[in-house]
Amino acid sequence: MSDNDVVVLVMSARNGAERRKAIRETWARGHSDVFFMVGDKACGVPPSYRTTEWSCKAKRAVPSNAQVPYDTRIAGEDAALKTEAEAHSDVILLPMVDSYRALPRKLKEMFRWALAHTAAKWMVKIDDDAVARIPDLEAMLGKQDSTKLVAMGSVKRGRSVPKSGKWAELNWKKQSYPPHTNGAEGYVVTRGVAEAVVAH
Repeated sequence: MSDNDVVVLVMSARNGAERRKAIRETWARGHSDVFFMVGDKACGVPPSYRTTEWSCKAKRAVPSNAQVPYDTRIAGEDAALKTEAEAHSDVILLPMVDSYRALPRKLKEMFRWALAHTAAKWMVKIDDDAVARIPDLEAMLGKQDSTKLVAMGSVKRGRSVPKSGKWAELNWKKQSYPPHTNGAEGYVVTRGVAEAVVAH
């Protein structure tokens, strides 16, 4: 398998510099096909003023004595991210507000970046609190036909749709999700699947 056939896209939080450093020093060491995906903008609403801890919507007006210190902290975070991205070409700043509820958008933006900047046949999505054994992964994918297999991972079937809490889904009307790969455990999709996600 060519070194360019697989790209590893690591979803990472804006304040995740320590995790990114640990990954660079361990399982990603010596691999040029690992990239950290980070939203280039922070949520502008201080956490205690959000409708939920997972959203970026304000539940009420934010007074200046809360907004100003928060904006100062975010400015420092922006500067640290810019410095890290200048020092490490593996940090990709995606054009979006980085928040939990924006993860579907983040997935779409990271696939969009990978399609534009790599020729990879396989795209690995993984979080920065997981581990990938890249040589084993590349060897396994080298035996697969990317024109026939569309995705690999921990496929979940018949999972019920939560209507409250962190993973609440209010738009899907059915009682269960269709078969899908579990994002928390990481998964692999073909370039064609990534193209379909970006186009949707």
